Amino acid sequence: MPSNNQIVELKSLVMTSKDNNEIVERLKSFLERLNNEKRINWQMLACYLDGKIFEFIQANKDNEVVSKFANELIEELAEQFNLNRQL
Repeated sequence: MPSNNQIVELKSLVMTSKDNNEIVERLKSFLERLNNEKRINWQMLACYLDGKIFEFIQANKDNEVVSKFANELIEELAEQFNLNRQL
């Protein structure tokens, strides 16, 4: 499945095309159907959620519970993704 950026770029090219040949018309039809489908972009959702979690941690870093959670999260991320301070 193409990425969202590719779909946006294709949509832009097709919708601004002055040609009305069969290929352009078929692409327009495909893009319209795709646009009507309701899909969840899980990668974008996860990215947004990550940002909100880290904003919350940063804003509440003086809270003992949040600070403990942040330290545990850092340790878990380091272990899970083989991160260390030398990176």
